[in-house]
Amino acid sequence: MEPDLHLSRNSIDCEEILNEIECEKTKPECGIFNFKPKWMQKFANPKVFLLNLAIVSILQGSYLPYLVGCLTTLEKRFEYDGKLTGFILIADNLSSLFISPIFGYLGSRVNRARLLASGMIIVAFSLFLTASPFFIYGPAIDLLSKNKTFTRKMSFETCTEQRISDNNNCNGEGSTVWPAFALIWFASFLNGVGYTAFYTLSFPFIDDNVSKQNAPVYISTISTIRLLGPSFGFFCSSLCLKLYENPWMSPPIDIQDPRWIGSWWLEVKKALVRMIKNPLLFCNTLSNCFRWMAYGGYYITQPKYMEAYYRQSASSASFVTGSSSVISMAIGIMGGGLLIRWFKPNPKKLTATIFCLELVGNISIFYVMFLGCPQTDFYGYQAREAKVLLNSECNFNCNCTQKIYQPFCEADGSRNFFSPCHAGCSAFDDSIIDNYNVTRFSNCSCSSSQTISKGVCPTDCNSFLSYVIILSLGKFIGSLARSGNILIELRSVEQRDKNLMMGVIETFLSLFCFIPYPLIYGAIADTSCLIWEENCDKKGNCWVYDNDKFRYNLHSITFALACLGSCFDVGTIFFSKRIKDLYDDGNKVVCELKTLQEKKSEEAESLVTNHK
Repeated sequence: MEPDLHLSRNSIDCEEILNEIECEKTKPECGIFNFKPKWMQKFANPKVFLLNLAIVSILQGSYLPYLVGCLTTLEKRFEYDGKLTGFILIADNLSSLFISPIFGYLGSRVNRARLLASGMIIVAFSLFLTASPFFIYGPAIDLLSKNKTFTRKMSFETCTEQRISDNNNCNGEGSTVWPAFALIWFASFLNGVGYTAFYTLSFPFIDDNVSKQNAPVYISTISTIRLLGPSFGFFCSSLCLKLYENPWMSPPIDIQDPRWIGSWWLEVKKALVRMIKNPLLFCNTLSNCFRWMAYGGYYITQPKYMEAYYRQSASSASFVTGSSSVISMAIGIMGGGLLIRWFKPNPKKLTATIFCLELVGNISIFYVMFLGCPQTDFYGYQAREAKVLLNSECNFNCNCTQKIYQPFCEADGSRNFFSPCHAGCSAFDDSIIDNYNVTRFSNCSCSSSQTISKGVCPTDCNSFLSYVIILSLGKFIGSLARSGNILIELRSVEQRDKNLMMGVIETFLSLFCFIPYPLIYGAIADTSCLIWEENCDKKGNCWVYDNDKFRYNLHSITFALACLGSCFDVGTIFFSKRIKDLYDDGNKVVCELKTLQEKKSEEAESLVTNHK
């Protein structure tokens, strides 16, 4: 009797599986195109690739935080509002929207390392392009002087009937706004191409070249190191914004002055069907969409909020945002990856833990919404209509403008004035008090004390430190879930679909998350504005915000969007049972099956030979 040479119907058809997953992987080679000397082959390992990826991720990741840190400065420099800022911030997502599917498709067909390198070269070019408006148009001198010699008379706007209307000097005003905006927008667009290559290709490439047991550590490591990029970007913006736009000028204003402008310079169709029918991937993607919309929008608005509400300089706001956020998130992401490596929770426990951790992050946003500060009255503020009327009978003949914001405080600290001109002041003097040079204006027809002092009225606000600490703790706890989230994303699809999945998700997030949130949060800031810059009958950047309105709108919308993301986390928990090999290497199982099949075939052939 001849033995049955075929495996049972319940056995796995290894040939079909091996057509999709290579059991014997080709040993990677290190080189530049065809130049692959032997001494370079010692660098052909995942750890060296991780080191290189970490370096470029730090440099690439610093671009957006640096730009965010300089947003308020750019608005003042080129005199545009938050809506144009929103369009700059969505430019990189527009390019990502179109390029992500291409990278996802090419990821499994061409050399992914070369694609990553090409993307980083594009990022480098975009950085030079971002700084080009300064070299083309030079520093802003319209608020100071064109001959680099500044006088006290030029520094302050006072009440005088002889003032020549600024509208007489409007010829050619604003001509630099749109060209500069176009250059910065296109630079952001190109940057999106580069970071899309990083996001789409890097994690699948790492996941395919290390064991699944070590994958959480590698993923958390690169995610943590990548956070050094935002920290580096905010740190650079903080340092640069302490310098005047032209470092060789010595303007008669300090960093606290609102006029300060810092130095800012076919198979595809089948794969898509598999992804669309994947409820786990669907819930996880929507969860990330709403959560990133919430925290991404809050992230780009936070420096502006700290400047307006807590009266921090642009440099300080950028430094605090970068240092507090990035450090806490870096520790959280790295810690989350190590905890997964040690405890290896099953998919249901992992997704449930992710839900709880991110819920704590949501609560921190809700809590800081109620951390308020006493607000000083602003002259001309109409509480019922929630607007400011700067011009009144006492300064009617002063011909004041809204081009320059020069805040001054009434002597008793009860009210702020937009400028000495709006206070009706016609004279000023400098005096030394406690070794400080104090500028005071007198003959102020709109002030009951007849005297005002330079600067915004001080307030007794002690909530800034609490605000920073609570947000940092919330970001730390929420970031513990980041590595697990990426792991769930990678394990929710078959290995053959991973690169395309990352491209499709990036496209989806660009369309429904990354493009809308700069516009949404730009509108939040703009609707909270009380006083706009007005130059040649054109509206520029916002000078003064309704701080309480800004606080409630910013945090309530962020909290609502984050909670929507948590709702879809519940669906992720329910469908997590679809994940079968969260930590086991599928390739090794396939190889063992192939070896077992070959062994049984050899034994069967031996039996046939002996029988004959």
